Amino acid sequence: MIKKTILTTALLLMVFGLHAQVKDTQGTTTYELDLSKPAIINTKGLKIKTKKQLVFKLTNANPFKYRYVIKHEFVNIFKDESFVNIEELLKKQETTGEQNDDKNKVVKLVEIQKNIKTIISSYNAEELTNAKTVLSFASSDALTTKDSLKIAIELVENSQKILLSTVDNYLQSLKDLPTINQDEFIEQRTSFKEKYNKNLTQQQLLKISFEFFTKDDDLKTFITTYQQSIKKYNDDLVTAINKMFAANFTSYTLPIDVHGKNIDYVNITLERYTLESNSEPEVFNYRFWVTGGVKIDVSAGMFITSLFDAEFSTIDSTTDPGKKTIMENDNGAYDFGFGTMINLKYRRYGNIAPMLSFGILLTANQKFQILAGPGIAIGKDERIIINAGIAMGRVSRLSNTLSLDTPIELGTNEIPTNQKFEIGHFIGITYNLAKPKNNK
Repeated sequence: MIKKTILTTALLLMVFGLHAQVKDTQGTTTYELDLSKPAIINTKGLKIKTKKQLVFKLTNANPFKYRYVIKHEFVNIFKDESFVNIEELLKKQETTGEQNDDKNKVVKLVEIQKNIKTIISSYNAEELTNAKTVLSFASSDALTTKDSLKIAIELVENSQKILLSTVDNYLQSLKDLPTINQDEFIEQRTSFKEKYNKNLTQQQLLKISFEFFTKDDDLKTFITTYQQSIKKYNDDLVTAINKMFAANFTSYTLPIDVHGKNIDYVNITLERYTLESNSEPEVFNYRFWVTGGVKIDVSAGMFITSLFDAEFSTIDSTTDPGKKTIMENDNGAYDFGFGTMINLKYRRYGNIAPMLSFGILLTANQKFQILAGPGIAIGKDERIIINAGIAMGRVSRLSNTLSLDTPIELGTNEIPTNQKFEIGHFIGITYNLAKPKNNK
């Protein structure tokens, strides 16, 4: 009865395992990891089917405060994208200037005055007063075209200087935030871009005006100083604003393929480094347990088996004097031994998993038996396995020429026996010899 029950259970577990594997399909499992809260993971557990690839979707990155490393590979949190190609823009605007007068690059004075007026009118009264103060012009002075050009230069240069300071301060403030409000960030970088482009247009108007004063040594020195300063401001602004446009708050890792690998889980390590700091990185570990398919491992432990050598003794016959009667000793229904099992485990996320096991048992009488049957693994990191099934091996039985309880004549005290191959059943408890295996 026990033997039939064990065999039936084994068959059901094998059918269950095959049915579960058929349901698995090809595809990708995407896990969204909020980089602003990397310690908070899915409370329902992390798992991936054996035939699927694992991809990380990384969201809410702060590339201005942290550098992120996954599995010791850099995660690209900046896109190869810029907000403006400054060379193309300048080239386009220079062409426009040339088209106003293809044959003569010297712009008429009235056009220069118009350009200067356009620049100055775009600034408020306070900015204009400050520019005059810096240049030591009284507000009531009657300004020449040359003086107005100096004021326009001061306004453009100071505006770009202030914009650079504003952008730098904003980027610095982002380093203090655990996460960035993306809507506000996009609005801010768009505003910076518009202000930069506006100032760039004014710089082009100034450049056209400079051609009229090429022989004025005083203004030439003033213009040279301006050009050196404005170039540095422009370069720094392009770098800073391009960095904002390259910021990527959501990115994906390359797929991790676990199909066909004899592993228990995929181990993902996220290292978060604070920029401009020599401190050790914050480390976050994620285990994605593989589900579906078969995992092979080895366990060892203790077994009891219904197969063991029969032992016999003799007594004097009460009916035939001089003869002996053979009696079988009552040694119980089971013997014990130690052995190992090769386990074909069906991978599940839970703490209990079905398996089919094959192994070898060494009995107390130093005889080997072959074992096969279903099992149940309990635990994840530490696994106890309960096995049951059929045991096969050679055992000692009474010789076919003799029978029990029958008076016979024995020339010696040795009772003739035969070695027979028989099938019985076993029950065992084993311990998994290795820790769960990951993808490293």
